[in-house]
Amino acid sequence: MVIVASVEAKTITLSRCSPTGMEDFEKNDFVIDLDNKITKHVMIYTDKAVEKYNQDPNKPGTKLASQKITILEYKILYSDNQYVKASRKIPIMENRPEFVQFDLDIDLKKKTLDQTSYIYIKNGLEKKNTIPFKCEKSSGGSGAKGVLDKILK
Repeated sequence: MVIVASVEAKTITLSRCSPTGMEDFEKNDFVIDLDNKITKHVMIYTDKAVEKYNQDPNKPGTKLASQKITILEYKILYSDNQYVKASRKIPIMENRPEFVQFDLDIDLKKKTLDQTSYIYIKNGLEKKNTIPFKCEKSSGGSGAKGVLDKILK
């Protein structure tokens, strides 16, 4: 549920987004707050998925799924009528130069996004991986009129 506090607030939600399907998720949404230049990836895992991922905590990708609710925040670097680019960086270890960068390339009209991860170590880029997401629906609001409808016209 997105609550818009201002008549001029511009928030777009892409809902039920997944690269492979929704079987592990109750909710997997991207909330794009254009006013605050923040995109939030909201994941709510099913109880069955949380249990499954907690059984094998060393399996790649299980750290996020070991919690029922996970929210990742990205800074919006660019947005226009059709596209949004957002990014976040996470240090691999505290007080070290190595980090992971996640970029989101969002197409509002197609309701698709690519999440690309980059692992940087001392000598530069070590590994790059892109995961495509398809979202089932989108919504947006600004007072009584939908922002998404305005943008997509």
